[in-house]
Amino acid sequence: MKRSLLFLGTVLFLSSCITVSSKNEKAFSTAANLEDAKTNDIGIDTTSEQGLFHMASFDEDVATRKLAVSKINNQANLFHIASFNDDAEVRKIAVAKMDNQANLFHIASFDDDGAVRKIAVGKMENQANLLHIANFDKDVAVRKIAVGKMENQANLFHIACFDGNAEVRKIAVGKMNNRANLNHIIAFEKESEVMQLALNQLNRN
Repeated sequence: MKRSLLFLGTVLFLSSCITVSSKNEKAFSTAANLEDAKTNDIGIDTTSEQGLFHMASFDEDVATRKLAVSKINNQANLFHIASFNDDAEVRKIAVAKMDNQANLFHIASFDDDGAVRKIAVGKMENQANLLHIANFDKDVAVRKIAVGKMENQANLFHIACFDGNAEVRKIAVGKMNNRANLNHIIAFEKESEVMQLALNQLNRN
């Protein structure tokens, strides 16, 4: 009798394991095919640039929008997503794929998320645009990236003189080589570390 009960219990346990395993496999399969099923239902071709742009613009699921943007190559579409998508993570992916300098400057100037602006500035090359960001962005981290990419000595001197953050000024001074400008920093800089850096630069030049 005991053996019969033990055998019956073993059978029931194995049966429950198989049921759970089947449910897990079904759930995994459903998750894996969710995007395809949704795409088929609304009739969008995710292999086309236009289909991806539509998903990136209008899909309610952020993860789906991020995936769609990562597959977009058209610069105009990427700029649109970077300008108007309400999720910063989606915008960051779009900006990271952008190449157009004017569009990057627009994002660096007007996006309200500092992390998005940092990505845009990191891809900028135009010296006038970098000076604009270095002058007017309120985020120190963004300004530091901009100054780090600047080369014009007059612009670097301007930042070294007028930026309110010592770390930003240090980056500018570290790239300066004009002796007259370095002497000016040594004479008027109140932060000892910045002044010492200017002195070091003067000795190198």
